[in-house]
Amino acid sequence: MEQEKLNAVLEAVRLTPSRHNDQNIRVIVVRDSALKQQIRQQAETQPMVEEADVLLVFCATDRTDFVMPCGQYGYVVDMSLATGFALLEAAEQGLDTCIICAFREDAVKDLLHVPASARVVSMVALGYGADNSPRKTKKNMEEIVSYDRF
Repeated sequence: MEQEKLNAVLEAVRLTPSRHNDQNIRVIVVRDSALKQQIRQQAETQPMVEEADVLLVFCATDRTDFVMPCGQYGYVVDMSLATGFALLEAAEQGLDTCIICAFREDAVKDLLHVPASARVVSMVALGYGADNSPRKTKKNMEEIVSYDRF
């Protein structure tokens, strides 16, 4: 994968809004094949973890105990936004992605030397997929959008 495309994705993450502008984020860029293989073993053996050019690991660095008035943990919202911005920019760059959320967090933290106070929230496999890889169709707008009521 071209470094300028990866840089564009990382810049989108850097510019992601966060609650209180905390910028409570660390992205670990994993390129090492052996390390990706080890992470794959902690990610329900999802092959795209190992096959991707790059694996982005999204970590919340602090204030992981903060609960917003709506009852949601703030870091989950922040990391969801950061992951989404990365996915959108990757698409803009012509890259394929796969969100990885099925993994053993403690094991991934150990492998990547993530501090105990931080949380690993998501990972994104990033690169160029096989031309014949299946794509799910998206729902129609009417199936996901409503106005004024559910």
